[in-house]
Amino acid sequence: MIDFQEKSTIPEIRIKNFDDKNPSFVISDLKDLYDKHWQIINNPHRICFYQVIIITKGNGTFWLDSNQYAYQPKSLFAISKGRVESFELGKDTTGYVLLFSEEFLCKYPGDMEWINNLLLFNYSTEPPLINVPDLEFPDFLGLMKKIKLEYDMDEDFVRNEIILNMIKTFLLLAERKMRNKIQDYKSEICDVSCLMKFKIELEKNYKSSRSVSFYSNLLCITPRKLNQITLNYWGKSTKHVIEERVLLETKRLLVHTNQTVKEIGNTLGFDDPTNFNKFFKKYIQRTPAEFRNISKKKYLHR
Repeated sequence: MIDFQEKSTIPEIRIKNFDDKNPSFVISDLKDLYDKHWQIINNPHRICFYQVIIITKGNGTFWLDSNQYAYQPKSLFAISKGRVESFELGKDTTGYVLLFSEEFLCKYPGDMEWINNLLLFNYSTEPPLINVPDLEFPDFLGLMKKIKLEYDMDEDFVRNEIILNMIKTFLLLAERKMRNKIQDYKSEICDVSCLMKFKIELEKNYKSSRSVSFYSNLLCITPRKLNQITLNYWGKSTKHVIEERVLLETKRLLVHTNQTVKEIGNTLGFDDPTNFNKFFKKYIQRTPAEFRNISKKKYLHR
């Protein structure tokens, strides 16, 4: 059960909360991690790392930013840092969970750009769930087991480098599945690069600016060009993408904290509570207070 009355912020969880000896990388049997840290995993929390979960057996429910996903055997989740999640692990569920920080993965020039360009961790495309076909699942599972085997060995001068390269291989295999999943992928490489830079700037600035021209100026392109790119790639106008990001954070704070509606509006750049209510109701068809009440009941009785 979630206690809404005592939380003024969403708890932030770091890798060291699971293993203080390895603050930048952990791989674990999913059930073992859940049994040891169920109080963290079972309650909503914001992750400060990248996460990959692969299910080998069982069924259950995964909550991500107030959206519910059902998992089954051969499911693969890829979750980017900053997202709010909770996991209801089914009784017979088995699998692996891989946690890594940017510091661990990004060792060489271009690595940060590489991970930012992965559709796999892009919240604006598809739900972060891939159902891996039977014929391909052994490749994913075998690679995950090799990473775990290397992780369990005594550390030497090449262990982390080997793990790093296996993780990148795993992510590329998953990226291939994600891109195959998106049938209308049409963007040129330069547009993809621009889009991912927009995503980074949006993450930095969505609380202070909802202006399309603000972001197009940062990217040194026209608002029209940025709008064309987001429409082609995501099927959404730039304005809609920006406002979706603000709505996402609004929902997180309404559901997982006890901040007042006025406080949340101020946090997200709305000086006038009336404008904040109008903005939210335009998309959700409910006021923030109505949404909070409904969401509390849903989470408390899940």
